[in-house]
Amino acid sequence: MEKTKKKLRFNIVDLIIIILVIAAVTAGVCIFLGSKLGFGKDGNEKKKISYVLQLSELRDIYVDNIQNGDDAYDADTDKYLGKVVSVSSEATTRIGTDKSTGNMVVSEIEGRVDLFVTLENEAEYYDGQYFIDGIPVVVGGVVTFACPELLAPANFISVEILD
Repeated sequence: MEKTKKKLRFNIVDLIIIILVIAAVTAGVCIFLGSKLGFGKDGNEKKKISYVLQLSELRDIYVDNIQNGDDAYDADTDKYLGKVVSVSSEATTRIGTDKSTGNMVVSEIEGRVDLFVTLENEAEYYDGQYFIDGIPVVVGGVVTFACPELLAPANFISVEILD
């Protein structure tokens, strides 16, 4: 049995295909990682925003530890979040089911409160969202809220553009 060896031929069509594949991969990286690499910024437009952070299930003894005018930071990154403009609280509740009747019931957790802290700061707008010193300000986002008298995880629950 005779074995024949085929020569590997490389021509211009192969070169064009390789260039197209590399271009497609590069475009994909720019699209999916562009904001992390600094591509696609919309001019770094700054606007004043107001947003509310919810600090859930804090012990009620901490309610008075945040005051209007306090400076707030993200404890994980040490970045400035803004100035506290208002603080409100409500009792922490849980929704459950009464096993005997099958009805849903709302129960208040004794000694726990949810704090709602409104902050204001300048934010940059790019890639379709607002950022405060690189921290995305999006509903559902999480930061570790820190002010002089309190440190706790917090969720963004609303964002409003002031100007």
